[in-house]
Amino acid sequence: MPEDLCNRIERVEDVVGAGSFWMTAVVQFRNEDGKTEKKVVQLLRPFADERSDAGFRIIERAIKKLAKQKSSYKMLQSVAHQAHESAKYEVDAEIGYKQYQKAEELYGDISVEVDGTKYTPNVADWRHFGTGKDGMSYKIMDFADGATLSRVKVSDDERRKMALAYFTTEMTVLFKGDVWDIDRHQGQQNFDVKSPTHVDINIYDTGAQLPKAPDKTNKVLLASIFFGLMQAVQKGVAIDSYLLRTIKKLDRLQNDLKIDVSYVSNVEKGLMALSDIIEYQKEIKDPDGNIIQERKTLSADDLKHAIMAVLQNPSVDKYLNVVLRGHAIADKLMRLQLKELKELAESSKHAQEDNPVKISIVDATKTVSFIDRLNKSAEEIKALDNPDDYILGIPKKHIKFNSDKPIIYEPPAKEIA
Repeated sequence: MPEDLCNRIERVEDVVGAGSFWMTAVVQFRNEDGKTEKKVVQLLRPFADERSDAGFRIIERAIKKLAKQKSSYKMLQSVAHQAHESAKYEVDAEIGYKQYQKAEELYGDISVEVDGTKYTPNVADWRHFGTGKDGMSYKIMDFADGATLSRVKVSDDERRKMALAYFTTEMTVLFKGDVWDIDRHQGQQNFDVKSPTHVDINIYDTGAQLPKAPDKTNKVLLASIFFGLMQAVQKGVAIDSYLLRTIKKLDRLQNDLKIDVSYVSNVEKGLMALSDIIEYQKEIKDPDGNIIQERKTLSADDLKHAIMAVLQNPSVDKYLNVVLRGHAIADKLMRLQLKELKELAESSKHAQEDNPVKISIVDATKTVSFIDRLNKSAEEIKALDNPDDYILGIPKKHIKFNSDKPIIYEPPAKEIA
């Protein structure tokens, strides 16, 4: 690190991590104003990039040889390639800073409420970063207060609500239709209890963010996976079992139909990482094999509530919303009459009102939710999404006016009770 930054480190409190790429330490750091605060310093391991690159090349060559002998190994080629590319991003501090900025944008407008408790995600600020004289990258970040999900000192039910809130948060980010971080396991964020009704979720690692947002093809595949996930939850199928079956189907799409499934394959990995949140308490046994801490996971009802809240919130990508609507109609509603459709939509609205999970999006533009679209035609949906282009639900381009003066449609003022 530059000498002036090194001189401002007054004390190293603890070395808290030593991963494949970065060494992480908690330090007392003197700011520009002279005030000393707890910060986190990360230093790239010597030759971490070169060793990683060499290791992945060996793995890729080995898989290529095996694939020539047996076609079933071909699926591993894309997995190894994606992991190799991801590793290149993780060692680059410049890319890491851009990922941090993007994470601030994606999480910055979200808050989740579960049974009256508000959960707010915050991304730890990057104060300094760069490359030292020795060519090694460094970064200095704010310390994330709190403790990880498994270590935070709360009751079992409070831990369950924390897990549910964070799962909902990540699904909300995913369904914005933008980039997504695929390594959101328990070790990537701390939970800081501010009051009985307010918890901060302090996120301190955003290095596994996908480099690109999904295109329309990937959104179709993503919506299909998510709809299958909804069905799996309803049937009580374990999410990891569902994901493993889906991964095999994606491999066939890539190998047989030559469809690029790299984006959704990465999303599958992200969902696998999130299963560490869903299983919010791990089973622990003593040396004799006796269970001293039982395994606890979010229930099917918990996941249903989270999914319903995600589908109802106004930040859901419009294209994903339409594709999900198509799946719902094709799978569940084709045999229903219009009256039954309306009853279903109405019951869904009541279910949402009773949902213990609620998502708030700051300054969100009002859009039509997934459930509200279920019994509306394409023209009705357009009219709701683009009110300025319609008069009483009819496109303005189809209306002929018998006046030279433009007619401006103004909706009636809301009555104040």
